[in-house]
Amino acid sequence: MILISNVVNKGASIILIRLSFIVVTIGALGASFRYDVVAIYKLPVIFCALAGSGGLLWIFYKKRKIMKEDA
Repeated sequence: MILISNVVNKGASIILIRLSFIVVTIGALGASFRYDVVAIYKLPVIFCALAGSGGLLWIFYKKRKIMKEDA
């Protein structure tokens, strides 16, 4: 998805990058809880997931608020 986002228009690119973040985050969280080899990364992965998800939700809320003000 990240590679495809380089060749599509800006709107589709943003959606693909955000979807990629969600997919990678879910995979990293699952792996850190399932496999002992990467279990040491649980806390950093959780922190990054919370920070990234918070950022995505903040942008979504901000855009939604602007759209409501314009309507």
